[in-house]
Amino acid sequence: MDSTPPKLTPSALADMDRSLTKLTDRSAELEEFYRDQTVLLSSTPSVWPVRGYLSATFGNRIDPFTAQKDFHPGIDISTPIGTKVQAPADGIVISTGQQGGYGNALVIDHGYGVVTRYGHLDSFAVKPGQRVKRGEVIAFVGSTGRSTGPHLHYEVWVRDQAQNPIHFILDEYRTFWLGPRSRAEPGRGSPGGTPLFVSGDLMDATTWRQQPLARGCAGALLFYAAVVVGLTAVRLAGSAHPEVLKPCSPP
Repeated sequence: MDSTPPKLTPSALADMDRSLTKLTDRSAELEEFYRDQTVLLSSTPSVWPVRGYLSATFGNRIDPFTAQKDFHPGIDISTPIGTKVQAPADGIVISTGQQGGYGNALVIDHGYGVVTRYGHLDSFAVKPGQRVKRGEVIAFVGSTGRSTGPHLHYEVWVRDQAQNPIHFILDEYRTFWLGPRSRAEPGRGSPGGTPLFVSGDLMDATTWRQQPLARGCAGALLFYAAVVVGLTAVRLAGSAHPEVLKPCSPP
């Protein structure tokens, strides 16, 4: 067996050089792609801006002031005045100030056509033109403008179209449990008035019913509870009437 290394001919070296060039170009393309994806992810409003109760959902509802049907372009999260509002994604503050029914409002441009708005604020922690990072405190909850009580009105707009903010939040599938009955006024609470906590936050019952993972977990918990109750009932019946559990004698 020949133990000498193969000789590299000029043609073999040329092939290796071409392959290395292709790999380098491909590596640069992948690096640029993942860099863009990282920026896109950091610019996506994927976390809750504040902790509290979801007192009004996105979409059609009964206006609490006029009692007429109205379109709600965001969600309302009820929480005490002064609660910190955090940026749900990286971006640049576009405006801060009074905006009609929004009261003290703040707008952030996250790039890629994504804009978020925060209404009824008590005060601001940032200024127009300032760059913010996800998790940075940008304002404080209030009840300014057209408001029935302390809460944050939160909107997400994509290419000038209002979107349901909950659809962007990535932590909504974490541990959950049924919370206490909502005290929100008519037309502002979740269906049936029973909110659902999600990772310390709250998701309305309609949205919860649309999430297969949440429904599956709830079904599994109910099944487990039914099995425990059934076994307990059998044990109690057996202790009260031992003959129930006594095996039948062969004929």
